[in-house]
Amino acid sequence: MRVPVAGSAAAVLLFIAGCGLMPNTKRDRQPQASKALQLAFCSIKSGQFFDQNNDAVVSVGDRITYVVRVSPVPEGGTPSCTNPTGSFYGAEQIVERREVGKGHSQFLTDLQGTVMLPDGNLRLMAMGTIQITDGERSLLARSGSQTFGMQTLFPGSHALSVQGQGGQFAGLLGSAQLKVGDPPLLAVRLFPQVTLKS
Repeated sequence: MRVPVAGSAAAVLLFIAGCGLMPNTKRDRQPQASKALQLAFCSIKSGQFFDQNNDAVVSVGDRITYVVRVSPVPEGGTPSCTNPTGSFYGAEQIVERREVGKGHSQFLTDLQGTVMLPDGNLRLMAMGTIQITDGERSLLARSGSQTFGMQTLFPGSHALSVQGQGGQFAGLLGSAQLKVGDPPLLAVRLFPQVTLKS
């Protein structure tokens, strides 16, 4: 059976036009441009200590979790903790203990956590540190709720890996630098995870 040439040409044109109306899925999935933001770690909302080996001392293998109130810092502005709008849910498992001075022990940790903000979440991972005084060690003799000081959880500056999770951070990866201060600041740089050609 022979198809008229005019009919074939019309069918091809309709097909091309239809493709033009279809959404470009690659373009729609294109990750956003790079982002930079600063977050102020304002205050500790809650904390828990888990004595994993039941030895009544802070030691390798033990774990702490905590929630910190977080406030985004406006670009070019100064940190303000008047009305924190986010939270950081942190979990740290102790992997090594070091004596850093009279009455102080520093613990290296495997740190993982999530910053939850109104416009998206950030997943954080790092080799972290916590610093505990002799007085605090006696308070951590058993598992349960604890009151941690900011200096205990964030005693020094260190780098972290960051993964965007949803919202305006979807498809972004990057790094962050935790800076000691009052309040401690988390400086984040995020970049597209992949570049899709349109």
